[in-house]
Amino acid sequence: MIVGSVLAVSGIILKSIYPDFLHGMWMNCISMLSGTFTYILVSLLGPRTSFNMDQLLHRGKYEIEADKVQATQESLPKWKKIIGISKEFTKTDMIPYIGSLSVMFLQWIGFTVVTIVYLIVKNNTDFQANRFWLRVWQVLIYHWFILGIVATIWILFGGIKDLKKLFKRLDAAKRSDLDDGRVVGHHSLADEQELSDVLED
Repeated sequence: MIVGSVLAVSGIILKSIYPDFLHGMWMNCISMLSGTFTYILVSLLGPRTSFNMDQLLHRGKYEIEADKVQATQESLPKWKKIIGISKEFTKTDMIPYIGSLSVMFLQWIGFTVVTIVYLIVKNNTDFQANRFWLRVWQVLIYHWFILGIVATIWILFGGIKDLKKLFKRLDAAKRSDLDDGRVVGHHSLADEQELSDVLED
């Protein structure tokens, strides 16, 4: 982050002094690549420490019962696995997910068909290419506009529903004054009291 920021600021300063210096896109590319390589080098050459991520993230034997996600135990059909649907998907999750995949697939099919039609009729003396593509994009824009309205309504109602659930969970949630984001000894500071209780038992 420091390397990328320094290079980005240096590029701006050099550009103001030397107008023919590399333009912004090149400096952006160089800054991102330099930051990435620096991160990799520091990670590989820096001191190696072992950290128990399972304990920090409450996974495996450290899992908290209240945080478990209730996933369906049914075996998934092969087609669901192929398109990326997991057991954590609810029915209301699958509707927009499958819908978006279907829309993208149908748009790809539609564009392919339109392109083939264009290639067949483009040499026709009465054919007007500009009018043809204008009509295609007009249909696409209407299509995206309608989909945008449907998606907005879906997300709005889903967001309100989830917001109500959030407030209910916040009302019932146990709060700890130690929960300030700090990590101590492979666990969150907020888990300190729970670990003390376990050790005492």
